[in-house]
Amino acid sequence: MRSKRARAIEAERGRPLRDILIELAYDRGLSQREIAALLGVPEGTIPGWFLRLGINRDQLAQAGAKALVEAQAS
Repeated sequence: MRSKRARAIEAERGRPLRDILIELAYDRGLSQREIAALLGVPEGTIPGWFLRLGINRDQLAQAGAKALVEAQAS
């Protein structure tokens, strides 16, 4: 079950929270502190959301690096 704030963020941005967090952390390279400030939640909320939503920083970083290498090879 999503928190009221998580549902509000999804409604404001028109996308699932998981997608929003991945974009902010990996595409934009924001820290957890920066993400929390941008979304208006306590900093400690962000690691919990990552965990509950199954966002694994290491796996996403590896996937991003692989995609970058493949794009450069093209």
